[in-house]
Amino acid sequence: MIDPARVLQPLDEVEAAIRILRDYETPDQLADAVREVQQAVERTLRLLLRSDSGAPDALRLAALSPADLPFEELVRALRQRSLVSLELGGLVHELRQAAGRAAAHQPRAADADVAQRVASRLRGEVHALGERPVRSAAHQAVEARAVGEAASPVPPPPRRTRGLLAGIAVAVAALVLVFLIIGRLADGTAEAMDRAVADFRAGRLD
Repeated sequence: MIDPARVLQPLDEVEAAIRILRDYETPDQLADAVREVQQAVERTLRLLLRSDSGAPDALRLAALSPADLPFEELVRALRQRSLVSLELGGLVHELRQAAGRAAAHQPRAADADVAQRVASRLRGEVHALGERPVRSAAHQAVEARAVGEAASPVPPPPRRTRGLLAGIAVAVAALVLVFLIIGRLADGTAEAMDRAVADFRAGRLD
């Protein structure tokens, strides 16, 4: 089971750098913050793979070692095990490129945006992974209850509700009857007018 608090510890330790990504005043401040956040993101990803109890032992043992598991292979393993989304995988690669520009003292303003998006997205996905066993257990419990329990009869509505429904039915029936009567009267009036016009034309004025 993945413990979000433990996995996200590297990100928690660079909260000051994440704030600098929003408030930096010089390119050097931006470059330092981008590098720091990128390193924390990589440590978080490695802890995430190490925490996956379903991963092969060789992969978990190599997870924390950049020499044994280079960055590209780390991201590929996380994607294969559905531990990070495709979008986050792409953002992580963008952040690594941004860190390379920062190391060369050539940061871009957009690099701050990428670093912030990666930190936010990574937090959200790790928390979602931590909740996954709980959601799975709840789903299984609901399914077991639905299959294992006999159908229970639905109790009839209380007497007060039955009376209300009966009253509504009577009111609807009365409205229908009124409309029928109005329709019949309208038809009769039309027929009488037609007969009167015919009599007048024929000279039957009485």
